[in-house]
Amino acid sequence: MRLYLEDNYGAREELLRSANLLLGESALRVLAGQFEARMAKVLAGASNLPRLPHEVFHLSAALSLLSEALGDPDVSVRAVLQYSPVPNELQKQTFVQAYLDADRPEDALPWLEGNWADNEETREGLLADTLERLGRFEASEPVRRHMLEEHPSVFHLRQWLQHLPEANQADALARARQMALGLSDPATAASLLIEVGDIDSAEARLMAESENLREKDFYALEVLAKALRARERWRGETVIYRALLLDILTRAYAKAYRHGARYWARLCEIAEFGAVLAPLRSHEDFAAEVRHRHGRKPAFWAQVDERRDGTAAAENGDGAFEFD
Repeated sequence: MRLYLEDNYGAREELLRSANLLLGESALRVLAGQFEARMAKVLAGASNLPRLPHEVFHLSAALSLLSEALGDPDVSVRAVLQYSPVPNELQKQTFVQAYLDADRPEDALPWLEGNWADNEETREGLLADTLERLGRFEASEPVRRHMLEEHPSVFHLRQWLQHLPEANQADALARARQMALGLSDPATAASLLIEVGDIDSAEARLMAESENLREKDFYALEVLAKALRARERWRGETVIYRALLLDILTRAYAKAYRHGARYWARLCEIAEFGAVLAPLRSHEDFAAEVRHRHGRKPAFWAQVDERRDGTAAAENGDGAFEFD
């Protein structure tokens, strides 16, 4: 305790985090009790101060570390409640996660009541996880469904479907498809449509709104392009790589030129094996436009030449992301 309290650089925290290697449970609880008593004394002396002294948080951190050593979240929760009897959302989140990590979901549940304002998505995710750990799948289902509706994504769709009874799967997929068709973001819509098995609608949506793909999330679009490639949907893949390439070149984003060269190489590869791209513009027309508008970007074309010479990294090893 003395060594920890005299530590001004955060270098001795491991003394408490790993205290269970030296002390048994009873000794650890005596040590925690000493820290709690000291915190109570500091708080009593600070009742008239405009803000809490730094020592309160130093002591709270100590109790959090001892909580880890004991595997008992109650120690950390009590420490926070001593100086923050009405915990905020971030503190509640810490409580919940600690109880879940200790496999005590029933103790996490009370801290998930109410609304967490800007952190409501986090609360709902933790609530669903807690309910599922308790085996209360009927209670978690509407939470998972609401998260999908509020924050459409393949991740939330998979979470919703994971614990649905087999008899309800078909209706859920149909509902997810209708939701995806109504989304304003073509990339998110296409990702969900692929997930529910409607690849035709996914590709059609991308082709119809190719201009809206510009400046979308780089990594998400790469994942989507690989999903289309895996399903031999060359037009959809082409739409995405063209959008990514044009975005990079239009912004003259030199740091991403190596990715742009990779997209260019893939577009050329699709054209070389004779993929039908209509009603999209032909690869020849697209390539001619790119060269006309961006021919004076030597750093980009140097990357293209490097790939053509076979000295650049292979496509799947050059920062690309796989679709699982």
